[in-house]
Amino acid sequence: MSFDNTTLKIGGTSYEFLDQGAYGTVFVDRGSGRTRKILRRSANPEDHCRQVMLAEMEALRIAESTPELVDYIAAPVCMLSGSDVILANGIDVTSLFCVDAGFEAAYIKGPICKL
Repeated sequence: MSFDNTTLKIGGTSYEFLDQGAYGTVFVDRGSGRTRKILRRSANPEDHCRQVMLAEMEALRIAESTPELVDYIAAPVCMLSGSDVILANGIDVTSLFCVDAGFEAAYIKGPICKL
């Protein structure tokens, strides 16, 4: 299925597409000041992608508990339990995502720096 990423939303919420990473899609709810990153299925091995997402979340949690680093990250960070991903026109595209593999963090307005 081909579609414009900018039409992605998380169903039943105010989260809308913000950016596409190497393995995950980032959604933002500007009203609540939160982001959600959800693993997107791809040609890459799913186990590897899940490990990368878990490592990213764990790194954020370590930084969150380190006084010298906490001001530089999108804390607080928490695991996601699942979401429906839809297009703006209501078409469900949840099957293109691993909705049990993702996390939520604060939204920091500014340029996105991919590492």
